[in-house]
Amino acid sequence: MIKRGFISLCITLVLLVLGSCTRTEQPVGGTVTLTFTTGDIATRATTPGDGNPVDGGGILFLDADDNDETPDTPDLVILIENNSTHTIAKRYLGSNPMDGSVAYEESTKQKRLQVKFTDLDPGEYTVYAVANTNNGSVWFSPSTDFTTITAATLNTLTFTPLTDNNRPTVSDRMPLSAKGSLTVQSSGNGSVSLELLRCVAQVTVKFKNVTGDTLYLKDVNFYISDMNPKWGYLIPPEGTDSPTSAGDFRPLLMSAASQVTIATEGTPIAGTYYVFPSRAQGGIYYCSASFSWKIIQAGDPEPDWATYTNGYYTDPAHPERGLRVFDEYFEDVAALLRNQHLTIEIRIGEGSDVSFNFVVGEWVSKTESVEFN
Repeated sequence: MIKRGFISLCITLVLLVLGSCTRTEQPVGGTVTLTFTTGDIATRATTPGDGNPVDGGGILFLDADDNDETPDTPDLVILIENNSTHTIAKRYLGSNPMDGSVAYEESTKQKRLQVKFTDLDPGEYTVYAVANTNNGSVWFSPSTDFTTITAATLNTLTFTPLTDNNRPTVSDRMPLSAKGSLTVQSSGNGSVSLELLRCVAQVTVKFKNVTGDTLYLKDVNFYISDMNPKWGYLIPPEGTDSPTSAGDFRPLLMSAASQVTIATEGTPIAGTYYVFPSRAQGGIYYCSASFSWKIIQAGDPEPDWATYTNGYYTDPAHPERGLRVFDEYFEDVAALLRNQHLTIEIRIGEGSDVSFNFVVGEWVSKTESVEFN
């Protein structure tokens, strides 16, 4: 009896061990939902929440119309890379969506939309999203074909280098991009929200009249060292998001030759410019200015034009003699990155009182990650 009981117990233990090794079928057919926005209230540019593709506030729709039977197509490309095989597991191409399907609410489609993918195997992935490039024909020459591009190429893709002292210009859309990490677990279900950021920074110059009278300006010229690189990256690289070769850095030149009239307490914008991300060589940007101005007071004869100059315009060989660009904490602004906005306000008071105020609007890039349950 004892031996039989012992044998029976052994058989039971073996069956339990074998049973514990039986493979459990994993669920398949899950859905991955990617939500893309053009920034929240704290991170948008000059026209927050307007959905305007021209200033990067929205995603351009290529065939937008009033026909509800024909879905509008976003100018949007998505690549999902398998980190183990370094191959593209899923791809969405707007007019030819391939593996993904887009969904949106009509009232917010340019600011927020979703793209859904199915049947992604469990594992680690990287999500790339590019908007407002018209499949690589905006700011690229020759155009880039996102139907065949690899993640390795996408990570190093740059915009066409600019010539002379030209800056990036926008007609109907501003390129946006996003990159995030993604973990697909056994269920294959989940969601992630990525913020599409502008691939450029913005510089705005304003004059503020605090003289108490009408102010007249002409022959306005500005120079900011190192703030207009020849080119920039489409996807933010792991290292510095700007060129590293000294020959790729150029000054940002701004001018307004015609006369500008500024009413009492007026603050007109003298110019708005887009630039690729940059880092000041030596950690300091220098700003120089030159302009002529006069104030006509009631009952007084019209004065001659007075000229204000500083830095570069008095000694072109030494641009470092201009004003150091610093923030509200009196710390040097060492970089102007994508999706940032630098405002330069020049206050002109009575006599020869001229002061400069530099304000950097921080549009912080986020490290995107996603977990799937």
